[in-house]
Amino acid sequence: MNKIITRFVAISMMMLSMTAFSQSFALPEMPDSLTDPRDRANYLVLHYWDNFIFQYTLLTQNATEQAFVDYVNIMPHAAKDTVVLSINNMLTTADKEPTGKLYSYFLELAEKYLYEMSSPVHNDEYYIPVAEHIIANKRLPDIESVRPTYRLNHLLKNRAGTTATDIEYTAMTNAVIGYETKKLSDIVADYTLLLFYNPECGHCVEAIKALKASAVIESLTSSGKLRILAFYPSNDVDTWKQFTSNLPKNWFNGFDKEFKVTNSTSPTYELRQLPTMYLLDKDKTILMKELTVEAVEKYFVD
Repeated sequence: MNKIITRFVAISMMMLSMTAFSQSFALPEMPDSLTDPRDRANYLVLHYWDNFIFQYTLLTQNATEQAFVDYVNIMPHAAKDTVVLSINNMLTTADKEPTGKLYSYFLELAEKYLYEMSSPVHNDEYYIPVAEHIIANKRLPDIESVRPTYRLNHLLKNRAGTTATDIEYTAMTNAVIGYETKKLSDIVADYTLLLFYNPECGHCVEAIKALKASAVIESLTSSGKLRILAFYPSNDVDTWKQFTSNLPKNWFNGFDKEFKVTNSTSPTYELRQLPTMYLLDKDKTILMKELTVEAVEKYFVD
């Protein structure tokens, strides 16, 4: 892992030095005394914007966006507390720019790359301090805090490192016709993959096919080390029943009869897109969330 981090930081710095940035951006000089890869990543992310000229012009937008993208790519290699401190420092400094345009531009970039699910580098934990910064910003009108407050309330639910909110799901019994209520917490395994899906969602169908075709996942589920709960967050029992034959028999499979999980008044899980996957340990602590099939495989292979 240290070799990977070292190589990543080295490549990132080389790429950044070769990028045609304007004079508004230059990387911080890395102290020779820092030899540990994590220490170097921490220093780079914390001092990343030290030489940036916090002024807003249309001419520097492209350079700023490229710098922001590379900044985000360094984040996973640094300590979370350091990343949060860096984000707060960056936004606080940007907020001092008189026109307010630079601050708004950084918020746009944070939303685009850290919050939007379509971004390959999106990360809720890194967007949370952005939302908190907006809410705490007294210079902004109150209306500006409405959307980040809504987002923050949802992002704080079921975070990595916390216990997953329990789910009641309705499943078929062994009888010809009949249903029974079960719970996520009843599943006993070293790992549980909680898969939210919709039978009519093309991406969901493809993800389920990929999970079924994965030799890694098949080996884990066959041994009982990994259990998969495929959960349809709807009470449309007919649609659910028509799709059940597409799921492996050794998966747990159910639907939300009481429509509790995504209820608009008090949803227990924020599902910004489907499929959404959570990987849980034996105590139902969330290890990772909003995963791809490749990310699940990588977790067990690495």
